[in-house]
Order: sequence, then C-alpha cells, then structure tokens
Amino acid sequence: MEADYYFRMGSAHSICQDYALAGQSNGVAWAVLSDGCSGEPKPEQPGSPYTDFGSRFLVASALRNLGAVASIQYPLTKIIADADAMRRQASLPSDSLDATLLMVATEKNGSGMIPTIITGDGVLVYRNRDGSVEYTRRKFDSGMPGYLNYQIKTDASETYLSKVKKYTEYYGTKIDNDWIENSQEFDNVSVHSSFSMFNLYKDDTDLVLLFSDGIESFVDSKNNPVPLGDVLDVVLDMPKMNGKFITRSCNYLLKRHCAEKGWVHTDDFSCAGIYLP
Repeated sequence: MEADYYFRMGSAHSICQDYALAGQSNGVAWAVLSDGCSGEPKPEQPGSPYTDFGSRFLVASALRNLGAVASIQYPLTKIIADADAMRRQASLPSDSLDATLLMVATEKNGSGMIPTIITGDGVLVYRNRDGSVEYTRRKFDSGMPGYLNYQIKTDASETYLSKVKKYTEYYGTKIDNDWIENSQEFDNVSVHSSFSMFNLYKDDTDLVLLFSDGIESFVDSKNNPVPLGDVLDVVLDMPKMNGKFITRSCNYLLKRHCAEKGWVHTDDFSCAGIYLP
C-alpha cells in the first residue's frame, strides 16, 4: 500500500486554507483533506479568516477517529465535536470550522472494503483494476456547500438552508480518450444531504484520490475554465506508484504543465490518496 498528499495556495488567495495528510498505520492506509471556506465573515455568509486553522483541526480530528472509519463506522458527530474542542482551546470563533472534510481508509478487518467520506464539496476519483477511471463531484446553490460544522451551529444551519435549495451530483467516467459526465439534481437540501459515504472495494479499485474543489478552478491563458478531465489526465499520468507518487504528479502539473499551457489555479489546490497494488 502507498499513501501520499499535496496542497498549494491558489493565485487568488493570500493564505492557503486547504490542508491534507496521508499515511499508513496499524495496517490501514488512509488519506484526509479539508478545504476551509474562503468567504467573508459576514452574518449572511459563511467564512472566517481562521479557516486555515479549522481545516487542520478537522484533519487532526479525523485522524483521531480513524479507527472508527477503518472499522466501517462513520463518526461524523464525534469528528466535529473533537474539532470544536480544539477550536475552543485555541480561542478561535466557531466559524473557523467552516470547512469541508474528505477521507478514505482501508478497512482493517478483512472485508476488502474501502470506506470513503465526503462532507461538503470536492472530488472523489477512483481507478478500477480494469484501468477505467470514474469520479463524483457535487455542486450547491451559490457555491455554498454544507459544512460538518452546521451540525453544531444551529443558527448557521438555518441561514444555510434558507439560501441553498438544491444541489447537483456529477458522475464522470473516461471512455476511450473522452470524459463523459452525467448529473442528477436534488431538491429539499438538508444539512445531512451534504454528507456522502461511499464503499469502494479492494478487489475492484487500486487507486483512490481525493481533491478539494480547487481542482475545478484552473483557467487557461485566456481565462477560460480548464475542463476537470483535462486536469485529471495530467494528475493520473503516474509512471511510478510508490513513495511520493501524488507529490510528483502534482508538482509536474503545477510547475511544468501549467507553465507550458499557461494554466493557473485560482483556488487552493489539494489532493490526498491511497494506492493499493
């Protein structure tokens, strides 16, 4: 098994609010990332100048509860409660935890399951052992994802639900050399509808990558959006799947490919994942 991670600040940001970690412990390969909200701290809009701390608190809390995830439990209430305790100890405002959380781990009891959790937005990419690649991503009204923090912030939850009425799930797959994407729209948004749990399987899947929505912020030299599939094609070109396999791939994307193509990522960009040979 291999695990790796990567994060970099976007061109439109003055501080990186993404954070990621990955590794192996007690026979479990895991990867976690969080994307802190970059909104302005106003009553009608989520966001805090401290969400870079919040993203780190959420990742630390997720790792504290990693054993439950690897046992095919989904301890989201415990994760946000532990992160909130860290936030209070640091004397930071409650909206510093307005951040997404994505995590994947290999199940430790031999079932071959790969439990995966997404709260808020972001992109889950997985490669099947037949070589095909699939992804799923989510978009909310006004670009406002539901945060795990809303489970304990009633006022923020009510404000959010008054503004966000629907979200769309997108499902992509690469067929031959073309990315094909389908979508499904959902109404009646609830706080819990922004949380998704996926069960992948080792027998079927050898690579799982998690991305913040910064992967969708690339623009070309004419300021045109770069399709998600074009970015994924570069990242997924991984000649060696050992050690810092994600770091090598993302460094190539940002330092060479983007320079050659004139691409820029305006939002913070992060990736974490596991490889199961």
